Amino acid sequence: YCSTMPSDNAFRYPVLIIPGFMSSGMEIKESDTKSWVGKRVWINLNSLGFQSLHRGSALDINESLRGESSFSEEKHREYERQFKCKSKWLHHMSLSNDMLTERPNVKVRPISGLNGVDYLTPGALTNHLSYVFGPVIRALQEAGYTDNDLEAATYDWRLPPSELEKRDQYFTNTMRQVEEMRKRNNNTPIVLLCHSLGCKTGHYFLNFAKDHPEGGENWIKKHIHAYMPVGAPHLGAPKAVRATIDGDKMGLDAFLNDEEGLILGRSLGSGPWLAPRELPRKAPPVVFIRKEGVLEITVPPIDCSDLLRERKDSPPKLRLAIIFGKDVLTSDFTSAKVSRGKFISYEFPGTFQFPTTADIPTRQSKEGMIQFVLQEPGLKGAKNEAQEEKTLYESPVCCPLRCAVEILLCPFKYVLCLPCTLTGCIVRKSYELTVDAAHLTAAAVGAGTNVARSAPFSMASAITSKHRDAKVKSTLHHVLDEEPSIFKSQRKAHISARLHWLPPMDVVRPVMRQTSPVALLPKGSAYTMSVRHHKKKHVTYDITDGCELLSNEGMGTTLALIGDRYEKDEMGPRTRSAADAPPVDRVVAIFGVNRPTELGAVYRRRCIIVKDDHRVQKLHTLDSSARLVSNKGGLSLKGGILLETEKGAGKSGDGTVPYWSMNHCRSWKDSCNLKVFELQGADHREILADPKFHQIIIAYVTSKS
Repeated sequence: YCSTMPSDNAFRYPVLIIPGFMSSGMEIKESDTKSWVGKRVWINLNSLGFQSLHRGSALDINESLRGESSFSEEKHREYERQFKCKSKWLHHMSLSNDMLTERPNVKVRPISGLNGVDYLTPGALTNHLSYVFGPVIRALQEAGYTDNDLEAATYDWRLPPSELEKRDQYFTNTMRQVEEMRKRNNNTPIVLLCHSLGCKTGHYFLNFAKDHPEGGENWIKKHIHAYMPVGAPHLGAPKAVRATIDGDKMGLDAFLNDEEGLILGRSLGSGPWLAPRELPRKAPPVVFIRKEGVLEITVPPIDCSDLLRERKDSPPKLRLAIIFGKDVLTSDFTSAKVSRGKFISYEFPGTFQFPTTADIPTRQSKEGMIQFVLQEPGLKGAKNEAQEEKTLYESPVCCPLRCAVEILLCPFKYVLCLPCTLTGCIVRKSYELTVDAAHLTAAAVGAGTNVARSAPFSMASAITSKHRDAKVKSTLHHVLDEEPSIFKSQRKAHISARLHWLPPMDVVRPVMRQTSPVALLPKGSAYTMSVRHHKKKHVTYDITDGCELLSNEGMGTTLALIGDRYEKDEMGPRTRSAADAPPVDRVVAIFGVNRPTELGAVYRRRCIIVKDDHRVQKLHTLDSSARLVSNKGGLSLKGGILLETEKGAGKSGDGTVPYWSMNHCRSWKDSCNLKVFELQGADHREILADPKFHQIIIAYVTSKS
């Protein structure tokens, strides 16, 4: 291709940009928060009033110091304002539970035109960080393009394609937009420049236009010169499966906590569009799951009257920690319930869930040991109880008397030993200040000090393969009274816990593979591989698909959406409009290669506390203990994520989409005029700012081919 830019009078095909996932700016059209109407909600946060509400900020740290002397009421008020602001932002951006409709009194729509696809956070200081098609637009404008022959078809990337047409008439309006562009440009047909999810949107649009009463194959020949997919996930991206489990924070890790990321990511109906439907024969599995059972523990209210009988201050906040093997689950700190000034009880609602081995651990196994611990905030736990009663001689009231007696007994003490005395005072005071500071820091980060604990006992002593339910009683002794004494009765609390064990087969839920396929393993798969635990030989893993993973995760709504909105869609968002050749004469595919790219992941159950408060929680997490049995084909397994690299016999993807998905377009060579450009080392997003990529585009759209 030519390296020089064409003149203003050179020939140019009109270009219509279709952006990818998260790549259309979004603005608020309707809201109960009137001051937000008309403002950009994706993703200019400063314009909505956000400043410093993120994890680790001064406001966040101040909130954790509530009740301490260093707590700032002014910062607290600002924290509350910022927190309400963030909650409203999440309310506007996330969809309802059906993953299709917006929340009440909210209307968010894409920003139209090039302003909606250039930079997500426009500004001199943020353009280089938030660019989407900004560098491409600038390169095309330098090549002579204007608003007359360069446009964008932005869309609500949160929705599945059928809902885009139903709610916004997006594909119908895009047909009108193409017709008008062609008419303005001397009847010159259009080049569809698509990126990432925009490639699937563009492919869907072509089939929509073909089937439309006012469209058809002749309409496409007349109006569309070429389809140009860039970094296209034709067969999906395995990374999207993991994003569905983890929740997609969309790069806002410092702004959203894990639960908020799950609420946002799992509400988006477009997520399944990016997930693979069925894997090609030579692709490795996308999902590996450790074979595990689940131990469920529930604890009724605990009477702590005897345990705290010697407290001089008010009953402290306590939390319950349950230790199972090497895993620990801690409840939130909760206040005591005092009845008639004597009865003190604490409630710890929810079910504590621990993953277990596939079989019940033996009585001798450390993995099956259970222990209960009560904790209070900070490091100075039970400090009032640890101090013994001072004698009259030691009390502050009698300090002058003590000093007089000491001087009479040893008149030289405060002369000869003055340096040592001062040094001792300084050291002691420094120690006390250090302890106080450590206590405040520990309370800030949620640390706790043990107040009472039970003796460890074996799960196998209560649970068997035939009797999976049990009720166990345990005594928690105060940490200062663990050794029996004839002079003092032990302070203690009694706990009565219910145990229930689910073997591996009971953990697996019904799977809807036929109606809602996700990353299915192909029949006669040519890929053989396995993983193992890096230390424990008895741990095994199942090779499965995304259907089982989502089903075990309890994501029935997502699976139902796949069946209703994707599999039943006549346009075939994940078949006809993804894997099959598009109904266009020319395809120019461009993508980066040989970047480490995710192919799948290894999962295991999480230790969690399940409550009846409808909180969004993930049940699975990455298994960082897994290792590949044999490393063939340039694969690596790091932190539970399976990656393809350029070290293998073949090529790897662009860092987001695997090579086998982007390269699928080569199977269309008999159906259209196909050109494929692979850019060595180009990243999925950064390719949009790559001068080599710009040269390829400009050379093609400015030549009569």
